[in-house]
Amino acid sequence: MNERDDAIEFVVTLGRALHVHGAPAPAVEQAMERAANRHGIEGQFFATPTSIFASFPDDPARPYASARTLLVRVQPGSPNLSSRARIEEIVRQSEQGLISAAAARAGLAQVEREPAPYSRPVTLVAFGLSSASAAVFFGGNTHETCMAALLGLIVGLCYLGAQYSSRLSRVLLPTAAFLGASIASLIEGCWGARPEVSVIVAGLITLLPGLTLTTSISEVAVGHLASGTARLMGGIMTLLALLFGAAIGGRVGTLFSEEAAQPQLPLGFDLPPFSLYCALLIAPVCFGVLFQAPRRDMAWVMLASVLGYFGSLLGRDLIGEHFSEALGGFVVCLVSNAYSRWSLRPPVIPLVPGLLLLVPGGIGFRSLFTMLDKDVISGVDTAFRVALVGISIAAGLLVANVILPARSSSETTPRAP
Repeated sequence: MNERDDAIEFVVTLGRALHVHGAPAPAVEQAMERAANRHGIEGQFFATPTSIFASFPDDPARPYASARTLLVRVQPGSPNLSSRARIEEIVRQSEQGLISAAAARAGLAQVEREPAPYSRPVTLVAFGLSSASAAVFFGGNTHETCMAALLGLIVGLCYLGAQYSSRLSRVLLPTAAFLGASIASLIEGCWGARPEVSVIVAGLITLLPGLTLTTSISEVAVGHLASGTARLMGGIMTLLALLFGAAIGGRVGTLFSEEAAQPQLPLGFDLPPFSLYCALLIAPVCFGVLFQAPRRDMAWVMLASVLGYFGSLLGRDLIGEHFSEALGGFVVCLVSNAYSRWSLRPPVIPLVPGLLLLVPGGIGFRSLFTMLDKDVISGVDTAFRVALVGISIAAGLLVANVILPARSSSETTPRAP
């Protein structure tokens, strides 16, 4: 295999690695184009949530007739921040000429075989604590917070089980929602009550496609219509799958608990005011664990998340409640880009956990539940709120990237002849 073929293999492998580990389509295309230019080859690239197209002309004088076109079929993955950091390091070494294209491709293959940075018990605890933190953000009391934590643990068990079973992975969303909602209905039915929608949303918070919806709007905003619309439909289908499982599970739980139902009693008591600040510190760490953020970057993850949350609160006073997330997203992106320029590491590491406190996945799930209860007007109003939140966050990200762009490796390495 000659150097050109090695470079092509590296470029395509790089695109696939970024795609599998949750990079949006524009980032995949830009990384592939930059890598191709650094190795002295021309190429055109097109990424969607499920595929990558790459075309390399053999003769610059006949770029279309001589093109070698490749199609790579991929499955969209959730962000793996440790792998993204390692991929960025390999790319930087390749662009600096420290390793060859073949060695860089071997390094990318090694990334796929690296073990997860956090053990399964730690991951399971992160599922429970993230759901409990979400319940605190929703204003839940002690009982609702404990119920949300229990549902989070159930979701975590389903998620870990899906890693060992391809059959379960295909039905993970409705299965987790069904088990969580049915168990919540059974427990609440012992007191003659029904689980609050906020408890179900908090329990399923790690599966809600809020980040997917925000990413899709961002892709459409930068002109990547194919990927943005496809990702948006994928997010909507995720919401529908979760709604189906939760609705059926809630009904099944009610059937089994109706006979044992007692008069409804008040459950739990209000949490102290400082619990919100505890949740604000716990949630970013849990999200960092779930997205496998490197331990060395946890301080930046917490900083971006906390500042983004308070930025959104400030936005309510400055620009109104409907667009407050724009300031939150702006602050998170600004901090993430500053971190990237200082450390030469991917800005996505603090960006993804920070955005999870702002994204509209929970609002979208509530809108579908409202429509399920035949309150169409309120459901449509809530769905419109989802669109506003997503657009606000995307606008904040775009402005922050203009004011303080993240430093790319192209700023620190010379172009290859």
